[in-house]
Amino acid sequence: MAIDDASLERVRRAADIVTVVGEYVQLKRRGQNYVGLCPFHEEKTPSFNVHATRQFYHCFGCGVGGDVFSFVMELEKMDFLEAVRHLARKFNVEITETADRTGDRRGERDDAYRTLERATTLYQRLLTSAAGVKGREFLARRRVSAEMQAAFGLGYAPPEWDFLAKRLPKDGVRPELLLATGLCARGKSGGLYDRLRDRLVFPVRDPRGRVIGFGGRDLSDAPDTPKYVNSPESPTYHKGSVLYGLDLARKALRDSPALLVEGYLDVVSLHGAGFPAAVAPLGTALTEEQAKLLGRFSAEKGVVVLFDGDSAGQTAALRSLLLLVNAGLAVRVAVPPGGKDPDDVIREEGPAALSAVLDGALGLEEFLVRTLLDRHDPAEALGRGKLIEELAGHLFVLTGGVARDVLIDRFADKLGVNNKSLRRDLRNAVREGQPTTRAVSGDRGVVSRRVRPAPLEQGVRLLLFLLFNDRERATRVVAEIRPENFPESVRPAVEPAYEAVREGRLADVGPAAEKLEPAAREAFYRVMETELDEEERERAVVDCLGAFRRRNLETELIRLKAELKEAYRKGDEERYRKLLAQIDGLKVEEE
Repeated sequence: MAIDDASLERVRRAADIVTVVGEYVQLKRRGQNYVGLCPFHEEKTPSFNVHATRQFYHCFGCGVGGDVFSFVMELEKMDFLEAVRHLARKFNVEITETADRTGDRRGERDDAYRTLERATTLYQRLLTSAAGVKGREFLARRRVSAEMQAAFGLGYAPPEWDFLAKRLPKDGVRPELLLATGLCARGKSGGLYDRLRDRLVFPVRDPRGRVIGFGGRDLSDAPDTPKYVNSPESPTYHKGSVLYGLDLARKALRDSPALLVEGYLDVVSLHGAGFPAAVAPLGTALTEEQAKLLGRFSAEKGVVVLFDGDSAGQTAALRSLLLLVNAGLAVRVAVPPGGKDPDDVIREEGPAALSAVLDGALGLEEFLVRTLLDRHDPAEALGRGKLIEELAGHLFVLTGGVARDVLIDRFADKLGVNNKSLRRDLRNAVREGQPTTRAVSGDRGVVSRRVRPAPLEQGVRLLLFLLFNDRERATRVVAEIRPENFPESVRPAVEPAYEAVREGRLADVGPAAEKLEPAAREAFYRVMETELDEEERERAVVDCLGAFRRRNLETELIRLKAELKEAYRKGDEERYRKLLAQIDGLKVEEE
């Protein structure tokens, strides 16, 4: 069964979070908000905050937070649908539930799927036409066969700003559908423009094989253009809950462990080389939801994490490894040699070489021990301190006590100390960083999920506050700053905020926070706790936008000065004079 969006919104507006939480927690008013003892961990001093205006809760003690639905789900151990029904009954809200629509039954979701399939067909045709030569040349260089191109439905988006915006309405597609599916966005003039331009297109499918969104790889080599972009969040597409290639890998996962790789091309390359169990997150770090999704298909055979062999890839591999262990999966990590990515290994050495890499995959304990000992020298006091601090952070992520105990035993052995001594050192590191209290204490009681907030620049914090709390000033932010300009750690929350502002509303805090990793989520909630008056808000938007403009001017000046130097070297006087005039103009603007 499914509940329509209008019903969800009615329940959300009716189910006041202060009223709901107040039935479980004794709340006291503090300013505009309410505080009480957290129902999710034991505490003596109230650190659980409920925000009446923005309808979310957050505990400074253990780091939990969310909206009214997540509160009921967590406390009553309900799934999402059960929580919605429970609140609907409680607040006398009528909801509409429908069976999943199939076949010829029409509805908005069906229209969206058909529109996305139509766009996929157009992109595929362009790739094989004269217009798609750039895409075909790129795929030829990456040795992607025609068979794999067809299997994954690869296509090409032309450079035109309005290819789909003009073409699909001729097939009867309404402009609202182009916006709802994320194929197009609305420009300042009110017209529609294509989101994907001059890009190799990767259709993203759900496990049932339906196209739900797209990824695009830039082929323009234009400066300041992101190499990869994804469809925005939509009724069909939720980036943090989908795995690329899972629809094609499902059959292979019955007999083989899943191969979790980093990106689109890695998946395509591995399938083409005879590794059909490869899947990937969609341009972001693996999420808890994706780990659980993979668990539905790989519970028996487990997962091999196969990220790039460089430092960044191995850091991402470690983070994914811990999430997969929490999802109850047997997990190993394979490390490509020489900092290569899996596609490099296949193209340079062949599938047999990659098989050898997979055969040498390491288990959780061995990989974590090796990684931390490679980063930090325990023979030095500073190195030992950093190792223990990082280990404490990783132990916090693990929810299973057995896995934590095994790791502590292994590290105690490697460091030449007894288990009790290492636990004491870890507890000291925890007290300094405050990530958790259970991970190293041996306590089997209540979990304390305290997370050290991710560091965010002051300007980013102010912009986040405005995006979720001040519609007029958020509109000014959206007009000048792109989501890509925000740190990657908070971008999953920024994207729905931008969509909401463009629709003339503010995004809900709870659902946006759920898209973030724990450290970023804690930082995000702290930002939402901020209180700014009108004068402070205006100063914030003026200062932040001013700083952004200055940074853009500085970047442009650096680029123009490099071109000026090149024009001088070539003796191109006309080009030199034009560039000099542009630089002078920017300097005046900068002043």
